[in-house]
Amino acid sequence: MAVDRLSGSILWRKAVPSEEIERHHPSASPATATPAVDAERVYVYFGSHGLTAFDHEGNVAWDYPMPMARMREGSGVSPVIIGNRVILNRDERRRASIVALDASSGKLVWRREHPTSSGGGGHATPILWNGQLIVHRPGETVALDLETGERMWWVKMNTKAGGTPVATKELLYVPAFNNWGEPDLIGNMVDFATALKRYDANGNGLIELAELPEDLHLSQRPEARNIRNGDLAWQARWPARSRDTNKDGSLNAEEWARLQSFGRLREHGLTAIEPGGQGNVSDSHVAWQETKAVPETGSPVVFDNRVYMVKNGGIVSCMNAERGELAYRKRLGATGTYYSSPIVIGGNIYVASGEGVIVVFKSGDQLEVLARNDLGEEIKATPAAADGVLYVRTAAHLYAFE
Repeated sequence: MAVDRLSGSILWRKAVPSEEIERHHPSASPATATPAVDAERVYVYFGSHGLTAFDHEGNVAWDYPMPMARMREGSGVSPVIIGNRVILNRDERRRASIVALDASSGKLVWRREHPTSSGGGGHATPILWNGQLIVHRPGETVALDLETGERMWWVKMNTKAGGTPVATKELLYVPAFNNWGEPDLIGNMVDFATALKRYDANGNGLIELAELPEDLHLSQRPEARNIRNGDLAWQARWPARSRDTNKDGSLNAEEWARLQSFGRLREHGLTAIEPGGQGNVSDSHVAWQETKAVPETGSPVVFDNRVYMVKNGGIVSCMNAERGELAYRKRLGATGTYYSSPIVIGGNIYVASGEGVIVVFKSGDQLEVLARNDLGEEIKATPAAADGVLYVRTAAHLYAFE
């Protein structure tokens, strides 16, 4: 849809055809991508269709259909315009790739396959940094040659690749979040001897899959435990089936240890990376890392030599941008899950909670909240600002605030 910026009137609305709709997380939708725009065209991506370009009157300029994205949680990526190219990263679980298309014609300039990664795929949008294309992927952040797509350097990290990196000229900041990355996310798994005492009802010295209780979790995240509709990823029952290697319907001590390792503590963190290097620079180019209170889906924001990031529950962390020293970690007074990223307007930071509260706080080494604006509707998109107007997309409306 194209909406008049000042009146809110719908100027045009176009349908993008799709034979089927991609699978997506219960908290998401099949329309998670943000459009990209330049002076000539609007570029939109749907995981169920591919890339389509419209002119500003709503006419199709070109179309680049793609096989439907098959990812556990849905695509969650957006196209970006760099020079005369449209870049799209499709980090699917089994056929991960990135493409560069000519912005005027939609013709393929290059396509590169990514190395196979674990997990359900990546959801971060690429950015340009010091002339290189930066992609935050499951298990790594990689720099690609903009002209060819070839891998230049990479940093291995424990990440599900949900958040898009941000950068200054000196440092790249990658929000490397993993479900098992922090102690307060680890579930209530116990050692095998304790498990036998608790769960071995028939006394056969094994933990049968049917004996596993529903409240045994690999993750303590409350929003994960409440997921239904067949998505039991955080219950121990789900990965236990794949750890039953001899398929006898039960777990022995070795198989139980493998189930435990599935949810073990593996360090993650907001990672600051220095430019340059070739190949694997994991040990040489990481300037600092903050391992606590890392956002799951949102990006950080860098302003006035500080980095701000907001995690679920409304916990904001402020760090020195050069050295990573923590200035403060405080609650914003707006709880719930955070899907959006903080943005800077007029020297203040704005961030929207998933429950619909937009918090405004001052930039500085101490938290000073200026306002909490409760719209009473879920917000899962980052607000946008232009020419003195703040645009907010909620679950029910698009708002424009002066």
